[in-house]
Amino acid sequence: MNTKHVGDITCLPLANRTFLYLATAIDITSRRLAGWALADQLRAELVVDALAAAERTRGSLTGAIIHPDHCAQHTSAAFAAACVKASVRQSMSAVGSSADNALAESFNATFKRETPYGRKSRSSEREARLDAFRWLHRYNTGRRHSRLGQRPIAFETALEEPSTSWPEPHSPCPGIELRARLGGDVRSADAGRLGSATNVRWSSDGGRQRLEPPDHCRLLQAAH
Repeated sequence: MNTKHVGDITCLPLANRTFLYLATAIDITSRRLAGWALADQLRAELVVDALAAAERTRGSLTGAIIHPDHCAQHTSAAFAAACVKASVRQSMSAVGSSADNALAESFNATFKRETPYGRKSRSSEREARLDAFRWLHRYNTGRRHSRLGQRPIAFETALEEPSTSWPEPHSPCPGIELRARLGGDVRSADAGRLGSATNVRWSSDGGRQRLEPPDHCRLLQAAH
């Protein structure tokens, strides 16, 4: 979390045939919209402001990677200088290689489809800004993300909370890959959640498989 971000720019058509432009910086791990900026022009300041917003949200972006779209704004000297100032490393694909920025493209498509009800244009810049602000706030705090199964901020909160319990027997932790043979050592496991994989064993319990936690996890169970 707060190590890799993607960035892009999309536009919101207005009724007078002008546009409002939205620049974003999205955390790849949590899908959180870390920073964004709106403007009625496509100068480099737009993406610089989005990066600055992400830095304010995170407190620091030192060492993080930003992988934006290959556009004039993201390849500008002003954006490069802003990245250096924030201690952010730039990453960019060759022209025409957009697959690795698909997350940002998907975000833009969802934004346009849902703000609100897929309208093609807004009657004024003020209306467009209000629509954008409402949806962007809801995206982080109230909208369940299909990839995460929950809201981005809730996902980050869950990641930051230390786990102090062991799952019930017959219920291995969801999302953790365990491969084992009955009565043998686990061949692979998530070291961050289970500790040493060689300390985790499966045993037979009345014809059923039972997960035996490491000693330090048994201590935690006893303490509860």
